[in-house]
Amino acid sequence: TPAVPAVSYPEGCTSAVGYSSTTGLSCVGEVVSYPEGCTSAVGYSPTTGLSCAGEVVSYPEGCTSALGYSPTTGLSCAGTTTTTVAAPAEGYFTYKRLASPSDGTSIKKGVSDKAIMSFTLKANNSAIDVERIKLNFNKRPWLSVSQIALYDGSTLVKEVEAVSSAFEVVTVGSSYNLHLTDLDISIGLGVTKTFTVKVDVPVSPTNTALTQVQLAVSAIRGVDGAALNVYTPDTASARTFAIETATTGAIVLSINSGAIDEKVAFISDTETTESVVLAQFDIKAKYRDISITEINNVTVVNNVANNMLICIPAIELWDGDTMLGSFSSVETSADETADFTDLEIDIIKDATKTLTIKASVAKEYAAYVTAGDYTNVTLAANETNIVAEDDLFNTIATAGMSGGLTGKDVYFYVEAPILSFVSSSLALDADQTDDATGEIIFTLKAEGGDIYFYDGVTTSSITIAETGTTTATPTSSYEVTGYESLSSEVYKIAQNTTATITATVHLDNDAGTAGMSSMDITHFLWDETSTTPNAEDWTWGLETFKTRDVYLSS
Repeated sequence: TPAVPAVSYPEGCTSAVGYSSTTGLSCVGEVVSYPEGCTSAVGYSPTTGLSCAGEVVSYPEGCTSALGYSPTTGLSCAGTTTTTVAAPAEGYFTYKRLASPSDGTSIKKGVSDKAIMSFTLKANNSAIDVERIKLNFNKRPWLSVSQIALYDGSTLVKEVEAVSSAFEVVTVGSSYNLHLTDLDISIGLGVTKTFTVKVDVPVSPTNTALTQVQLAVSAIRGVDGAALNVYTPDTASARTFAIETATTGAIVLSINSGAIDEKVAFISDTETTESVVLAQFDIKAKYRDISITEINNVTVVNNVANNMLICIPAIELWDGDTMLGSFSSVETSADETADFTDLEIDIIKDATKTLTIKASVAKEYAAYVTAGDYTNVTLAANETNIVAEDDLFNTIATAGMSGGLTGKDVYFYVEAPILSFVSSSLALDADQTDDATGEIIFTLKAEGGDIYFYDGVTTSSITIAETGTTTATPTSSYEVTGYESLSSEVYKIAQNTTATITATVHLDNDAGTAGMSSMDITHFLWDETSTTPNAEDWTWGLETFKTRDVYLSS
């Protein structure tokens, strides 16, 4: 007796009459008949054991066979449509371990999302849903890492906290499985996806030794279009990684590029001047982020006529416009050393923090600051002077510090000239090889009051010397423009005005020693009164006030 095919009605229907209890739609429609015992074209009949795939017979509306007439339409049920339904395809994986990351991946302490293994999966012959990936470790993973994550491309699929309870112990001490399940990963037919295993490493892992992560045979399970399990890889696939000892942070201390010249700091003659800049210095963080909690032994050098307690009563540490700390001076005869504690100075890796030392400076008066008093700031780079640790809480020792600070001299005045180099020249005289003539041009601005100096006719306020390997005889003279008056061979430069000084220089090396030679300004003398116009003798700040070198024959 031939098998009687099963009849399939629309969802929620048991006949072709009425409406679906599930969808509410009419049960009238095409009735599909599958082989006996089957309700779809998938799998095998529980009645006959034969495949449910094969011929599916469709009858006219209202009919359940090819006999008689439709109770719905009244039309003949004769004339069926036979459709061959293909069985769902069985799929398989193609697995490939990628070259990067390679064996021996080195991971620093405290690093997150470090890749330790990457591979690709391709779905062949059918789309495949990845259901499970089993990672095996040859050491206790929770002693090395704090998180283990699986990425599909750049998308996080699964993340597991690496605690002992998350792992299956296969062999104590040498084999531990991590089952990544409920992955919800679909790979379309013919599509290849890239997967990466990443880990987070704590700042203080217990185990730093080489560790293997492995995909054993059939460690990856998927389900294909035929609802069958498929597995890969066919042979074990592994990578190794180790935790390296993190590089401890380091510090580089240096003078700030904007504070490399000696200078004048203008103060009051009636009251203490606050926040006078004495030095600026840079601290650079190398290798790691660093945090500074103390800066000690900031030395403010004693070059004042009276003592530091009187002349510089307070020293301050600033970060931009924020004062980080203040120190009250105590020294009556020696250099002052200031300590700044309870600091919170954070510097990220490879960044530089600029800090400023400022001071309260007493008024210019007989018992206080004398015009021309000066100081400079020094700071040695060592673990006593700079107390710091990196982001792994490693104390930065002296060995991890380099450089140092030797600040430039800062001179205190109520009134003083500001000298600025403009240009210079020096060239051989026409048809000569042992004579040269040139110029040095600079400006003088009178700050805080009028400035006086000699015109050079009888007494000179500018000393220009020959520098080099020759025995040339130097001569010079100078002219001034922009002065207010010239009286008794003394120039007066009015307060807040600027004069230009042009010094003409000459070198005569006739019968001298041949060699390279230049002309340099080595002294500038001035004063705030016309009676003693050479009282202040400046030898500092003149390093650029010179000509180029020329070769003079003998």
